[in-house]
Amino acid sequence: MNPTEATIRNPEFKVWESEGWVAMLDRYPIVEGHTLLMPKREVAHVTELNDDEAASMGAAIKTVSGMLKGAYGEGLLVSMKCGEGSARTISHLHVHLIPRKSGDRLWDAGKSRIVLDRTSGFPRLDVSGDELKETLKKIRGE
Repeated sequence: MNPTEATIRNPEFKVWESEGWVAMLDRYPIVEGHTLLMPKREVAHVTELNDDEAASMGAAIKTVSGMLKGAYGEGLLVSMKCGEGSARTISHLHVHLIPRKSGDRLWDAGKSRIVLDRTSGFPRLDVSGDELKETLKKIRGE
């Protein structure tokens, strides 16, 4: 089962969904609110999206980013990894939407670090299901 199928079948940590896209909380986030956006159709690279999927990706990013802005403020890192050599951990295309603020755990000596690659050794947060449910409520404004 691919990650999208797992999310659709278990919507417990689903942030948002459209006809072609689904957003879910990252199980091992870099910071609170770290969300993954992925197409429902399994593709490995952005170049494999059809024209409709590519056109709707921007709207999906805008919608989920707005939800995160409402919960965490305007700072946001948007990143996508494609293909071999990108240090991705799953082959299904996904976009990371990571709330940011000055002084968060990604700052070191006044400089922001980008640590999406697991090979960086930067520790991900190991949060409980209950903590993820609270994060989901915050993003949804519940």
